[in-house]
Amino acid sequence: MSANVSRVLPLVGVADVTREERLRRSVDEHYLFVWRSLRRLGVPESEADDVAQETFLVFSRKLDGVDASAERGFLFRAATYAAMHAQRKYRRQRTLEESAAILDGDGEHPSVEEDAERQETLVLLDSLLAKLSDDLRVVVILCDLEEMTMNEAAEILSVPVGTVASRLRRARAGLSAGMTRITRSMR
Repeated sequence: MSANVSRVLPLVGVADVTREERLRRSVDEHYLFVWRSLRRLGVPESEADDVAQETFLVFSRKLDGVDASAERGFLFRAATYAAMHAQRKYRRQRTLEESAAILDGDGEHPSVEEDAERQETLVLLDSLLAKLSDDLRVVVILCDLEEMTMNEAAEILSVPVGTVASRLRRARAGLSAGMTRITRSMR
């Protein structure tokens, strides 16, 4: 196979080869980060690979305009937009499916108990993160879950460090309040 590649490479311009190599390197280095970010932004696990691929397609189209040192930030922002778009799509799809089920009269609507059990099986972190606004959620994901510094998060989000600190404080307070509500309701 390497013989075939060496025959093809002279036909491809040097800029194209380095562009392709850069894209491959970026996917190798950042795929898990993008996938985890998408999951934490509310994309279902079954759809995370597809949305990650969409994110890297956007990146490949904009590759020439993205500085190599800013790739991770660009990918996170692209993943955030892709996740928001995917969530809207899933909500529309779910609404259509529920409407179709009601029209079909399948009689298989989950009982309140079954619905509560399903809700309890959700990962606590995902449910709490979903209650945060997008601005607060992304800061928690970057600083607390991805363990970035506030300076790194500020650079990725293109906001001042003080804004990151303020959002992180508000997000942590919101998560704490959510945890308190859940703990009280379990008593």
